[in-house]
Amino acid sequence: MHRRYGWGIVSSLLFLPLSVQAVLIESLAVYKDERELHVIANGESVRVIPIQLGFDPDGPKRWQGDGRTPEGIYRISARNPASQYHLSLRVDYPNFSDLQFAERYELNPGGDIFLHGLPNQPNRPLGDYQESDWTEGCIAMSNEDIQYLYKHVQLQTPIVINP
Repeated sequence: MHRRYGWGIVSSLLFLPLSVQAVLIESLAVYKDERELHVIANGESVRVIPIQLGFDPDGPKRWQGDGRTPEGIYRISARNPASQYHLSLRVDYPNFSDLQFAERYELNPGGDIFLHGLPNQPNRPLGDYQESDWTEGCIAMSNEDIQYLYKHVQLQTPIVINP
């Protein structure tokens, strides 16, 4: 009887609309030139999120303070519910390639790259944050979009950041 009851719950879940079913996010893909983050599930882009980048977004991040958002393959490595920017998800920048470049040119590659929402203590009108690149190198989005990612993205999810 317990098995039949359990299967009934599972089988009824199979027929829920996709908006109600849990989304299994396989990866994230950022397209810096388009200012878009694509959420990938079942091999397809299931959501496109508008983003803002570092204040000097062209090219890959090379050193701390350059205002650039990294480019390459990374993973989501931590969650920060007490972020200065609503919620945030840490990107495991720098990767091996970033470290090699920094070492070769005796640079500090920086760190603390996050996907995050808007500032908890904004110092300008909120609309300004959606119209220009303003971070130190992070990937910013609306609070609603970071809430969605925070809820659905698991740690170690790959994120590919493209030019």
